[in-house]
Amino acid sequence: MQDQRWSTSRKFIESWSTFEQHLISITPKTPVNHDLEIQKLTENIPKLQLPNLWLKQFWSSAFKCHVESDERISGAASSFSKECATSQSLNLTQVAPDVDVASISLAAHSIGVAFRAFVDRVCPGALVISLSDCVNEPLTAFHQSIVDSGFVHHLSDIPVSFNHTTGFRDISIRVNRAQYIEDRLQFSEIGVFDPLQNEYTDSSDSTTASSSTSTPSRSGSFLLMSSTCPKSSCAREVAKSAVRRELPSITTALTDIQIMVFTIISVLAALTCLMCMYLKVISIGEYRNLTAVTFLGLALLSLSAPAFIIPPNGVSCTLRKLLFPIAISVTVAPVFVKSVMIWKGIRSSGSSILIAASIVVIQTVISTEWLFLSAANATEFVSTMHGTMWRCSPGDAAEALTLLSCCLVALLSLLSFVFSLASLRHSQSLQHLMISILAIGFETALYVSLPLIPYKTRDTVMATAILTFAFLTLLLSYLSRSSEKHEGESGTMQ
Repeated sequence: MQDQRWSTSRKFIESWSTFEQHLISITPKTPVNHDLEIQKLTENIPKLQLPNLWLKQFWSSAFKCHVESDERISGAASSFSKECATSQSLNLTQVAPDVDVASISLAAHSIGVAFRAFVDRVCPGALVISLSDCVNEPLTAFHQSIVDSGFVHHLSDIPVSFNHTTGFRDISIRVNRAQYIEDRLQFSEIGVFDPLQNEYTDSSDSTTASSSTSTPSRSGSFLLMSSTCPKSSCAREVAKSAVRRELPSITTALTDIQIMVFTIISVLAALTCLMCMYLKVISIGEYRNLTAVTFLGLALLSLSAPAFIIPPNGVSCTLRKLLFPIAISVTVAPVFVKSVMIWKGIRSSGSSILIAASIVVIQTVISTEWLFLSAANATEFVSTMHGTMWRCSPGDAAEALTLLSCCLVALLSLLSFVFSLASLRHSQSLQHLMISILAIGFETALYVSLPLIPYKTRDTVMATAILTFAFLTLLLSYLSRSSEKHEGESGTMQ
């Protein structure tokens, strides 16, 4: 520091007292065998040939000697007549108190391993001096090779590997307060942050905080530290870890007002459908039993809607994959059977209920197999362009696969449309035609649009669409007065 070549540093030190000493440094957690590596490196430095100009200048200024006759450092040679001894040792801890050779060594080793893997993969057996000998634009491919590399190193307590999202290692890091004391830079550890657990451990009182801490200022007050780069890859990883640690549970729905209000509306809609079912059963009509089964399906459909806005868990995901397909099959199957019977001119009988029940049983078997064969876990953590959150398995395609399991219902809706169109002269065929069009549009619109919607909006859209479909289907069932009149006349004739 006393040499003129370090005048910039000396001026910085002299003016430092006028500034607030509130510098924070971030360093990797020092491995156990770090000191031994520094000692070995210190012993080997004098044996190096010192090929770098700045290293020669540094060595000459540190020991008041000249390395060799070099016109580029003639000033050093003229200032110090003493030649540097080959046995001269340099204590790195005196030059840099918190020097970290582990990061540099691991970085160099990572580049070496990645370079060898890159050459062996891209141009095996070739004589490669530089990367341009192997590929024209090696930047992206070589960086990917570094991220994909993994090895065991004596300076790392765990195998060295890289996070593909951030490009860095998921290791504990130290938060230090940097201070200049008597012209020397010193570091005092404030705490340790673990990115895997998303936990910050304060070194003073061992308390933990999720994302921030406080440090003392020169005036004695405490200043709060927080991230100012919320869009950085590191901040995104921290936020992702926080979401991953909070497993969704069904108890969360009990404290959410919006979910509770939607659930109450769904229950009221289900009770309305059950009341309509009872009125249809006690009424006089040729196809009243099949219509009553349709109302039962609408009631089950209304009860399945809250499962799509409740946070994904074992219960809600099971209801999504099982109750929804069964409910929509109970709704559509009687409409299909009625359309065929009207087209054939067959009167209602007990066999018609059995046919509709058989269709529901087939859909139940399909949905049950789909449930047990789709994924081992009920929920899955996903992070895509649509958001970062817990989803029902298999993650991004959960709703699409649930709708795909209802392909039998889609086929029945299409056939109902065809048979209703063929027997349009019948008074109830127009009603069945409209219900079939509504069902086809409902499934097609959801199957196409849901994969394009963000996760948080996707659940709300799905639940709202189910409840809207149930309401419109119930409305269409009472829309045609001529249908009701025809059913009454048929009952009188009987």
